[in-house]
Amino acid sequence: MMQKHGKGSIFEELRLHRTKCSRIIERVLSPSLKEELKEDMVGARFSALADESNDISVDKNLCLVVIYFSMKTEKIEVAYLSLYQVIEATLFKVIETSLQDMDLQWTNCVGFGSDGASNMVGIHNSVWSRIEEKAPNCTLFKCICHSLALCVKIAFDTLPSNLGYILSEVSSWFSNSTLRRENYMALYDAIGDLDAEEGKITKAGSSLWCTLKQYFLTAEQLSDQSARMKARFIKEMLCDDNNYLFFIFLEPIVKEVERVNAFFQSSKADPEQMVKELDLLHRSIKIRVKDANGTNLSLSRVDFGGAFMTMLMSLVRERGPRGDALQQSVNQNVKTRAQTFMETLLIQLEARMPVSQQVFRGLSTLCSQKVLSQSGRATFLELPSRHLIQDVGLVEMQYRKIQLHIWQEESIFNGDLPQESESFWAKIRLYKLSDESHPYRELVDYALAALSVPVSNAIVERIFSHVTFVKNKNRSTLSLQMLDLIIRVRMHLRLKGICCTSLIVPL
Repeated sequence: MMQKHGKGSIFEELRLHRTKCSRIIERVLSPSLKEELKEDMVGARFSALADESNDISVDKNLCLVVIYFSMKTEKIEVAYLSLYQVIEATLFKVIETSLQDMDLQWTNCVGFGSDGASNMVGIHNSVWSRIEEKAPNCTLFKCICHSLALCVKIAFDTLPSNLGYILSEVSSWFSNSTLRRENYMALYDAIGDLDAEEGKITKAGSSLWCTLKQYFLTAEQLSDQSARMKARFIKEMLCDDNNYLFFIFLEPIVKEVERVNAFFQSSKADPEQMVKELDLLHRSIKIRVKDANGTNLSLSRVDFGGAFMTMLMSLVRERGPRGDALQQSVNQNVKTRAQTFMETLLIQLEARMPVSQQVFRGLSTLCSQKVLSQSGRATFLELPSRHLIQDVGLVEMQYRKIQLHIWQEESIFNGDLPQESESFWAKIRLYKLSDESHPYRELVDYALAALSVPVSNAIVERIFSHVTFVKNKNRSTLSLQMLDLIIRVRMHLRLKGICCTSLIVPL
């Protein structure tokens, strides 16, 4: 209304200051969005994600998110539920109160996702142990992203500690000084121009390392007394070829783990792809340190990567007479530690991933290619989360019939079957006979409930990023109630993918 009738009308002089804006959020926007979510989730099967974090005022807050199939949008939705301040050991009570406020029952809870902290998923007196008492059929999902990061962290601890020192202190050196960053960038550009004039093709990682060495050689001489010792330590570590080879070895492995981690942070990851990504990551590490029988390879047969071996041979040639000493040092120190790193990473993956792989492998049986397949189709007893089925006999009969149906000829698909499991079952849900009955409704409800499971806690971490942005140093006294109202509006817009100008407030 203000856009259409702003300038030249009675609304031209209207001003929206803090108090009025707060009242609109408090009494109109947030309550209406909460009521809309409450109506949409009536009787729905859902999964809950919970995590806790401190805000700028050091108050510990618990964030709760739900995943459910929306009858309104015909797709699986992720919705922000609430933000509570945690006082004493009240995590489970806070979660239960929040669910009751939305008229949600524990009996409809399909899964519970958390970051894996002991107070959340521990065996004794944790949030999960109490959820099990209320919802015995609920499934626990530990965040894959946290698990992958923990696998790499534990494996990294087997490497020399000076590698961690380089990573932390180089970043710290430049973080608080604009002048240092500008000097480094000028040196980097100068070295790049020099390589171009000489016709050298330098890889980005090699160029960065070379620039850092040259920078700290100069920084040691020009720094004041308080920073000179630190610059000298960093310079000596950067001049050590063993450290450089460690980073050459680590780069492709860490990048691959980060790529898989980023894949699981997406809110719409398909179970079939999840199984493949975890399996490929595990196998790609295993074949580098173990033979076909699962026996550890000798040091000479371990695959350290093409980039590592190429750089090692290049450094040996550059060192001339000292090349043999470098080769011996690498064999004794770098290769042995690198082998231990990969073996430890493999052990951690095998210890932390099987439960998740089993769950995602079960969910992958609900993808359209397998459900409609005549050969690679899972039997009814192999379907995941069969406790979600209310009428076993009816759903089993529908599962037998669905593969015999020629879906390409149905108008709901227009000859194009979706590859994603969620889209496939959402379309099947729309199928009706001439008498307006739904012949596969019970099977569809089961499949969509099984697919409404948490993959990672990434969405909760993003919400806490919004919390940090809203409640900053300048607004550190913002009350939790107002913070919750603001976050509800912001996350509704973000999760729905809409702009504030196109938001329609339900009346």
